Amino acid sequence: MAGPPSSLANVQAALTLLRALRRGGLTHAVLCPGSRSAPLAVAAALLEPGGLRLHTAIDERSAAFFALGLGRGSGQPATVITTSGTAVANLLPAAVEADFGCLPLLLLTADRPARLKGCGANQSVNQEAFLACSCRWLGSGAPEGLAAMAPKELEALASAALAAAQGDGAGRGAGAVHLNLPFAEPLHAGGGELVQLAATLSSQPPEAGVVAPPGNPPAPGRFCPGDAATLDPDRPG
Repeated sequence: MAGPPSSLANVQAALTLLRALRRGGLTHAVLCPGSRSAPLAVAAALLEPGGLRLHTAIDERSAAFFALGLGRGSGQPATVITTSGTAVANLLPAAVEADFGCLPLLLLTADRPARLKGCGANQSVNQEAFLACSCRWLGSGAPEGLAAMAPKELEALASAALAAAQGDGAGRGAGAVHLNLPFAEPLHAGGGELVQLAATLSSQPPEAGVVAPPGNPPAPGRFCPGDAATLDPDRPG
């Protein structure tokens, strides 16, 4: 049986996922504070020099609405990164707006691994179900932790999430997608490890082909801006 992951392995898994999202067109990430989501936050910070625009927000509810506005303005999903537990419940209002407005939104929530569910551990609520009624798709990391997934699995998860957030092009418009991502401890990588990882990233060539996927036609019976979801600064709003 494999032992627990290292803190660096958690960051590397989060980095692989976010780099795949970045190649798919992700340009904005809204970060909310939390311990369980530390690998995702650190990975996002490592990608900032390469063009990922980071925004911080204390309150998850307002963070999700801010990301929703970024999606409305650009036509491409922005992502919100939160920790586990009740933080996830605060994303529901924005997910409802994204659902009925057909606006792209990507919600990344850290979670405890399956072995810490249903055993009295704190912040181990059934957060997978919180947003299901208003999301286009729910994707999950490996139950034992994101570090247990192969790079190809993480890249496939990112690709599926972006495709669902943009709409399937067959009558279902854009909307919110929830990626629930378990992380096993240790969560916080050391400074030396992160400096080395940042140096490795800076020595690599820039990501090739960071291109946003095309928009899709709106779903019948709903206002779905699709690929025309850009704000006109000359019109009153």
